[in-house]
Amino acid sequence: MKLKKPTKARLSFKRLLRNWLILIASLGIACLVCAMLHKVADSDFYVSLIFVLAVTVISLLTDGYFYGIIASVLSVIGTNYAFTYPYMKLNFSIYDYPITFITMLAVSLVISTLTTSAKESERIRHEAQQAQLRSNLLRAVSHDLRTPLTSIISYVELLKAEPDLPPHVMDYIEIIS
Repeated sequence: MKLKKPTKARLSFKRLLRNWLILIASLGIACLVCAMLHKVADSDFYVSLIFVLAVTVISLLTDGYFYGIIASVLSVIGTNYAFTYPYMKLNFSIYDYPITFITMLAVSLVISTLTTSAKESERIRHEAQQAQLRSNLLRAVSHDLRTPLTSIISYVELLKAEPDLPPHVMDYIEIIS
């Protein structure tokens, strides 16, 4: 029984599913942690930090900018809705609230952008390193093949110049050269 090789569509679907699961799980864990801390703490200063951490994790573990940006926007809205008074209502009229959450959104977006570009730089560096390794290997193999071939060609030329070789040996020398 032959195993089927995964197609590009199947691999891209798996990556898409993986990215969405990371996004949902990270934001879900952030919500759970904030809910637990909300029961024991009087303040909500930790909420923004936990969600910024979640955005950082999402940006590091997913592909591209999309998931980090979605996580940033959902974090700001979720924090406003669930963890800021009045609870379970969107309220952008609280004093200093717009500045706080515009700052949180900006920080989350910057972190998302930085982690994505760092991953891209690492990928490019890795590809360049692989190309250099391939090039060095080809040069080494080429040199290792040319050196013995040069010696063989030289010996064949010497044998061709030899006058008293039997005809069948001369035939073999012609085939070699």
